[in-house]
Amino acid sequence: MKAEPTRLNEVVYRVLAGNIAAGRVPPGVPIRESDVARLLSVSRVPARAALLRLVDEGLMRPASGRGFVVDVPLPSPEVRRIRFEDLDLVVPLDDKEELEHRNWRQRLFDEIEIEVAAALAFGRFGISESRLAAHLGVSRTVAHEFLSRLDRSGVVRQMANGRWQAGPLTDADIRNHYAMRQALEPVALVDAMPHLQRSALEAVRERLETARRDPHAVDTAQMLALETDLHVGLVLKTPNGFMADAIRRSQLAVLSTHVSFVTTRDLEPVRDTVAEHIVVLDAMLAGHAATAGEALRAHLEHARETTLERLSRLDLSDYDTLPDFLVPLDEPEP
Repeated sequence: MKAEPTRLNEVVYRVLAGNIAAGRVPPGVPIRESDVARLLSVSRVPARAALLRLVDEGLMRPASGRGFVVDVPLPSPEVRRIRFEDLDLVVPLDDKEELEHRNWRQRLFDEIEIEVAAALAFGRFGISESRLAAHLGVSRTVAHEFLSRLDRSGVVRQMANGRWQAGPLTDADIRNHYAMRQALEPVALVDAMPHLQRSALEAVRERLETARRDPHAVDTAQMLALETDLHVGLVLKTPNGFMADAIRRSQLAVLSTHVSFVTTRDLEPVRDTVAEHIVVLDAMLAGHAATAGEALRAHLEHARETTLERLSRLDLSDYDTLPDFLVPLDEPEP
């Protein structure tokens, strides 16, 4: 359903336009897509659309390398030092309720996106709309909408007969996705570094150290969290939203390989992943952007080879937490 993003864009636009009209956004304060996304708990897509609409209407203009600003010829140095997150902005109650409703749906979608992506390496699956609806506690209309969004992100595809299918993940798929990630993620990480708080980097580093001390305690959820810390929480903080979207599609496709490491209790890849992430974080904490980018590229190259080797040895019996809405295609769907 293509209408949902437009409605969300409209809510974000109303909030920003209302605060600009009320003078709560001083001219010259830099505003990035990520700033708006964090403020309203939305993705960058509606944030970007709302900002571009404000530009089209002449209320804002692009700022060189720093997002957007409410238009003013020469903002004072004092204004340029103000951070968007520190502004006292108002979100009207009606808009807040609409955002909370949309965010509930987005959280559900994010969960399903990960659950489906996590199964791709284990075979080919049909997806039952009725089971998915029951799994989420939503209508089949919402389930269909979610599957359509997954189709657009490349996680599932709709077959000629109208049924939905996920997987399998082939060697060629893995090589192509990792080629994309190796080309883009190091660049994105370097771009993101000026926008990251040291406290956030230290928190990620501490979680990695905990995992390094006791890799046996790392379960599937923790492994996914460690991967998300670096590859999503840090890499995707790049101000280049188009690059972030391309990276995320390739990340999702190989998510299942990380699940397989844990479900089969193969600890060597867990140890390797944690150690390689630590090298990246240490370079970031030292302020060495180029070194961090190169360490990330090397980590992804190693991950590609490990993934290719592992893929040939996986089967469905290795994945004992398969959600019931994913139906192996040799199992008749009710």
